[in-house]
Amino acid sequence: NTKRQYGGGSDTTIKTPKPLAIKSSDNLQALTTAPKLGRQTKKKKKKKKRKKMGRAEKEQLNKTLNSHLSTIHETSQVLDQSPASSLDKVSWEEVIKMGDQVSKQATMGILLSIL
Repeated sequence: NTKRQYGGGSDTTIKTPKPLAIKSSDNLQALTTAPKLGRQTKKKKKKKKRKKMGRAEKEQLNKTLNSHLSTIHETSQVLDQSPASSLDKVSWEEVIKMGDQVSKQATMGILLSIL
C-alpha cells in the first residue's frame, strides 16, 4: 500500500497489487489460461448441420470423379509410351505456343460444358 497526497490535502491510501512470483513455466501457463474474473460472456458456437448428399448429387459427383480418373489414366498411358524415332525436335518457343493453344481450347471446352 502507498499513501499519496492529492490537491485537497487529504491522504488517500491506494492499494497496489503485489508482484507475481512466477517460479516455472507451468505457473505462467496456469496464469494465462486461468478464467478471467468479472462478467463472462460465452457465446455458444452453433454447429452447422451438414446437409446430407442426395442420390442425384452423389451420382453427379461419381461421374465427375470417374471422368477425372479416366483422364489421369489416359495421360499416364501416353507418358509411359516411348517416343517414336521419326519425331522432329522443336524449339521451346513452339512448345510454349502449342501449350497456349491447348490451354485456350481447354478453357473454351470448360465454358461450353458449363453453358
